[in-house]
Amino acid sequence: MGNIAGVKRDFKALEKRRLKGLKLRREGMPRSEVARRLGVSRHAVRQWEKQVEEGGEEAVLWNGRSGRLPRLMES
Repeated sequence: MGNIAGVKRDFKALEKRRLKGLKLRREGMPRSEVARRLGVSRHAVRQWEKQVEEGGEEAVLWNGRSGRLPRLMES
């Protein structure tokens, strides 16, 4: 699912949604119910959990960057 050209995403809101989903999972809510409540796929919820398992909660926080890294290198 892509973003409409020219429409900016609210990355802090997306981060907040991920953290809420993780909190609901820690409280024992099934992945499918978390996904339904937050309007995301079960796969997305699983990805958040996997990121936290591999890198801690910081892994799902917005780091201030989005999009592709620049291809040109400074010389």
